[in-house]
Amino acid sequence: MIDLRKAWFDYYKNKGFKKVQSAPLAHPIFPLSFNMSAGLIQLDPKIRNTKKVMAQKGVLIQKCFRYFDIDKVGDDTHLSFFEMTGAFELIDYDRTKTVNDLWHFYTTLLNIDPKKIWVTAFSKGFVSDKEIELPINILQNLNSFVGNRLIMGNSETNLWKQGGGAVFTDNLRLCGPQVEFFYDLGEKNCCKTNSHNPLNNCGRFIEI
Repeated sequence: MIDLRKAWFDYYKNKGFKKVQSAPLAHPIFPLSFNMSAGLIQLDPKIRNTKKVMAQKGVLIQKCFRYFDIDKVGDDTHLSFFEMTGAFELIDYDRTKTVNDLWHFYTTLLNIDPKKIWVTAFSKGFVSDKEIELPINILQNLNSFVGNRLIMGNSETNLWKQGGGAVFTDNLRLCGPQVEFFYDLGEKNCCKTNSHNPLNNCGRFIEI
């Protein structure tokens, strides 16, 4: 059996990433609330000022508490308290390398069948054509990636938005296009909607 925590840390530490400790759930930057609902929230102030970052390249496993979808807890994809792996580069970020590293971790170290992995990417919205084409080209050039398992999403499914989303005013919040990986549990788990699309929130697919 693979020790997932150790495998994650070892993989990225060997690539020069510095181990970052999990932040407390009630973080002093965000008082009086459980705010750690994702793996990198505690880095928000540092992302805005890269001169004060704790590390240019970091790897962590963050304890998280999800309260905004707690009514869904109990199915196969929703948890209230869990750990989220994360690896980040705040300076000289290379998206090609990031996607290739993840693919290698999934398919080689964890030995996940590439045919079981589906990917969604951002295709519509306000970003440039280059921003849209880059992740598509990266995925299509991956060894063993099955092309028809790439699904193009929109701003509702594949645009990360900070706390409330992108506001198109002078006060633009942090946001950006994202690529997401899904594991295919098989047709027996599909619902009555389109069973070949992980964006349909069907029971067949679980986000990695």
